[in-house]
Amino acid sequence: MLAYQSDPRHMRLYPWTGRDLATVSELVGRFVACQADEPRDVFQLAITLPAEGGRLIGSCGVRVNDRTLREGNIGYELNPEYWAHGYATEAARAMLDYGFDRLGLHRIWAQCNADNTASAHVLEKLGMRREAHFREHDYFKGRWWGSFIYAMLDHEWQAAGRPA
Repeated sequence: MLAYQSDPRHMRLYPWTGRDLATVSELVGRFVACQADEPRDVFQLAITLPAEGGRLIGSCGVRVNDRTLREGNIGYELNPEYWAHGYATEAARAMLDYGFDRLGLHRIWAQCNADNTASAHVLEKLGMRREAHFREHDYFKGRWWGSFIYAMLDHEWQAAGRPA
């Protein structure tokens, strides 16, 4: 994780300018600790390639934001060496499926940097609908950044042929 999160191609869309072992270890520790939460609201998983001996190439997750409203969000990140191979789409699809089928969520949303057209394309391929474009709402690396919010409802997932 430290290797790909330190890659300039990856860091381009994040506020940090560098990563260190302590920061990444603390992040992984938080994800591991969430496994003991009851009820559990954070499910962050490693993305690995069995054909490469289980090599870690990223992570993905689904998080329950509001149990009463049955709302959650998904996210994913990949080592830039593995971009444009369909892995992000596969991971995000699995998170939607888990969120709707296993967690019983009604609405799942995702946020992506507006400059990250590849991530927006992944969300659109999954059938998620762009609900918002927040213009210049974040400032880092000497400039303003926008972001998109995409969302999908359980009945839309089901209608698209996925179990809900």
